[in-house]
Amino acid sequence: MQMADLCGAPLGPVSRATRLRRDVVPTVGAVGAAASPPTGRRRRALVGAAIAAALACLAAACGGGAAPRSGSGDDTADGDAAVVVRFALAPTATWNWLVDSGELEAWENRHGVRVEASNPYAPFTAFVSGHADIVLVPALDVPSFADSGERTPVVVGKHSTDRSVVLTRRTTQADDLSDVVEERIAVRNELGSTLLWGLIAAQAHSLELRDGSGDFDFVVSSFDVADVVERGEAAACICFPDQSVAELSTGMLHTLYGGQSAGQMYTHLAGLGDAEPLDEVLVAEAGWLAENPGLADAFLDLWQRGLDAWNRDPRSVIGQYPQMFSVESDEQIAWLADYVSGRNWAAESVRITEAERDQYLRSLGRLRDLGLIDADLGDPGVAVEGRR
Repeated sequence: MQMADLCGAPLGPVSRATRLRRDVVPTVGAVGAAASPPTGRRRRALVGAAIAAALACLAAACGGGAAPRSGSGDDTADGDAAVVVRFALAPTATWNWLVDSGELEAWENRHGVRVEASNPYAPFTAFVSGHADIVLVPALDVPSFADSGERTPVVVGKHSTDRSVVLTRRTTQADDLSDVVEERIAVRNELGSTLLWGLIAAQAHSLELRDGSGDFDFVVSSFDVADVVERGEAAACICFPDQSVAELSTGMLHTLYGGQSAGQMYTHLAGLGDAEPLDEVLVAEAGWLAENPGLADAFLDLWQRGLDAWNRDPRSVIGQYPQMFSVESDEQIAWLADYVSGRNWAAESVRITEAERDQYLRSLGRLRDLGLIDADLGDPGVAVEGRR
């Protein structure tokens, strides 16, 4: 999900913005300039210790039903310390549903917690700069930010598998990436889904899908990459289907690999069985997690309620939040709902299994081997369901 996730999200009106604000946070570069984090062996030792402590505390909370402890504290009018969880994410229908359904308010009242949610341009920047306790981000991006400051990320929950597809114009004869070698590929960025398609290109075709490789010509567009293809400015794009409904529903663009998503393709190529690759994940800071294991576990329960609502009736959620998708009519809502019925990218459970953790870490290792991410980047901690 960015819904940008479960619900991919051209930025649009945000439902009931009472709980959503757009914070201006320092850039990663600014943070790096302000602090000099430990490097090399010393940093790896500190990160490992922080992750171990955080995972041990979270496991204890899951096993013993520990009550949430204080997160970030604010002074309330009566002098008591309010428990605040700072949550950064791209605009996401799952979160909007939790707010509008009353699930969030009920959860806050039950646990004595207030969630301060924000939609910064880059959620991980908010995390690195100390402005967020929990973020929703692409799983494959996590190592790239782990060395950006002194805050250690731990993956605590999952939101979706990778729904991205490769689209070309309907007039082309291309069936897969090998048919568009040396052509221009439009991408939103070179992280996230682009990295996973890089693994697919390497394993299926022995091709390097990255900027400067010689196999493909990259063009990065922060806008509608499907539109770039439709205008003839690129041969193909790595796109989210829920952000390309008009082009797909009218047949203006068609999908490579018989319509399979990156998640489906990689699951088949890597022999993952039921452990589809993680896409959007919930990440908590290791120090915060160690201090608040019960609160972190309770937050996962809250997120599960949002996943259940989507999996129970995605058409209802799409219709309730059309601004979170590229749908503008009842026909487009129906098309996307039908698409999701056969290719649902939402996780059934927010909690991560050992098999999912293992495949995630293997994917990161493979990305390092291929030079798609820095070989010096370490693995983040991953909280696994049922581990004590």
